[in-house]
Order: sequence, then C-alpha cells, then structure tokens
Amino acid sequence: MSGAPGDALTRLLHSALVAQQAGRLGEAIAFYDQALQEAPDHFDALHMQGVAHFRLLGRWSQTWN
Repeated sequence: MSGAPGDALTRLLHSALVAQQAGRLGEAIAFYDQALQEAPDHFDALHMQGVAHFRLLGRWSQTWN
C-alpha cells in the first residue's frame, strides 16, 4: 500500500531540510527539485531552495575573494 501523495512530498522536504542543515547544499537542492516536480507552487520548497542556492553562491563567491 502506498502512502498519500503528500507523504512523499513531506519526506522530500524533510530530507532537503536535513541535508541543508548539514551543509550538503547540492543534495538539498536536488531534493527541492524533486519536491517542486510534485508541487511546483509549494512556497516553502521554493523559498528554501532559493536559500540553499544563495548559500551555495556565497560559498562559491568567497573562494574568489
């Protein structure tokens, strides 16, 4: 028996957040991508993916200073 569609989305968002908090930003972004395939207008997924991209960009730009 499979779970409700929202269950999969919740698991993806949880995995993304755990990865993001651990500093695994690329992994987090990949989870957010998967979540957004399920729910393209999900505000939290869009927002947190943007935060992850910003943090990733910040780390990248620090290497050039």
